[in-house]
Amino acid sequence: MVSSRLISPVETGTLRAARSTYTGIDATFTRDLMKLGGGNHVLLSDTVGFIRRLPHHLVASFHATLEEARTAITKQDYAAARRWMSEAKEVGVNESGTAALEKDIVAAQNARAVRPADDVVSAASALLLTRSVKPNYPQAALERGTEGWVDLIFTVRTDGSISDVSVTAAEPAGIFEQAAMAAVRRWRYEPVKKEGRAVEQRARLRLRFSIER
Repeated sequence: MVSSRLISPVETGTLRAARSTYTGIDATFTRDLMKLGGGNHVLLSDTVGFIRRLPHHLVASFHATLEEARTAITKQDYAAARRWMSEAKEVGVNESGTAALEKDIVAAQNARAVRPADDVVSAASALLLTRSVKPNYPQAALERGTEGWVDLIFTVRTDGSISDVSVTAAEPAGIFEQAAMAAVRRWRYEPVKKEGRAVEQRARLRLRFSIER
């Protein structure tokens, strides 16, 4: 952990500093005395070290965020899991914790995607799309000019409707997944028939998000 603080002006040899959020830091301090205009001085303090005895509410927040991510993985909502993983990074969960989450997400996606090679077809080339719904472009991505894609796997039911939609990959992660799944769930395909009867069919699809210029 690295932090910097500007301590209030030096007056008659006395320092006044605001109370720190983290009172249990084992650290090394470096200080520099800077002279400002008007003959005033300030003391700059840099801290490098490790936090101990974190406030209980922060520890609870770390654990709660990780649990939300794991719950999303259990529900096969991998986009939500990645959003919770981003939240975990923001609240300060270390890299080993978020790396473990990423590994769990990828493993869960791969386990769900694994099927016999002839059981999953390319929706773009092997199926006839009868109704499509354009996905909503996430506003934040639109404002930043972000483009990307989402790889999906899903089941075409015997009536042509869609079920069991999940994300197998996305670039960038955590941006377009929800919009892609919401749109594809409303799509319809011509039912797949084998030996004269409609059957369910697993399919894969890459949905691209591009800004119209």
